[in-house]
Amino acid sequence: MNDFAIKRVEELHKLGFVKPICHTDSVVEFSELGERYQRGEIQRIVLYVRHSERPPIDVDDPTFGANLGLTDYGVDLCHEVGKALRGIPDLCAYASPARRTILTAREVMDSYGDATQEIKTSDEISLSGLYTEDGAVLHESYRTRGSGVVNDAYNSGEFVAGYISRDKASRAMYNYLTGPELEGNLLMVSHDVFIAAFMMAISDNGFGISTKNWIGFIQGAALTLEADGWHIYNVVLDKENSHSIFIQ
Repeated sequence: MNDFAIKRVEELHKLGFVKPICHTDSVVEFSELGERYQRGEIQRIVLYVRHSERPPIDVDDPTFGANLGLTDYGVDLCHEVGKALRGIPDLCAYASPARRTILTAREVMDSYGDATQEIKTSDEISLSGLYTEDGAVLHESYRTRGSGVVNDAYNSGEFVAGYISRDKASRAMYNYLTGPELEGNLLMVSHDVFIAAFMMAISDNGFGISTKNWIGFIQGAALTLEADGWHIYNVVLDKENSHSIFIQ
């Protein structure tokens, strides 16, 4: 059992939950957020996004590909995102402890212009973070049912053995990302299934996410603190050329 996640979710869940203003049909680009920040329309930005492109995960890998790196395209994509983020000042990067997330954060920040910044790791957004109740049980769910079936079931709010309740974990994640523990403008590099569950759970109508309309590499949720409170958007590098990518 993942005692860390179970205890942490309970702790964060007790803080209560107020839904952010959800822009279900609003896809924004990283550069647009920077422009709005510069105009004073946004006070703070928290980017909760998927890592860059990686090789496929072996279905028998109980670590869920923790040691996988990035493809050449994945590195290039990081550099493009880093350039697009330059309008957001004093960006601080956190990553899941998995190799591909740390590499994504490092490559993005190098291109952003802060090559010396330490990439902090966050257990909350890790593969064994706030959503994972029991890693071994969860791996068996994926192995026997298939990743597409499991992800669609979980992101729809169904019970999946090995996962903590989608809604409870997502509300805890929201309180973590927007609460007092983290400060300033943030890049939080995590994993697709958690970000999908998060975006579906904390919005009023969901973002229509499924394995047929998945979160692409370095895409996900943009939480913005504005005059009337927190908002959530679907953030991408390029609206016209963004891609939905689901791979095992």
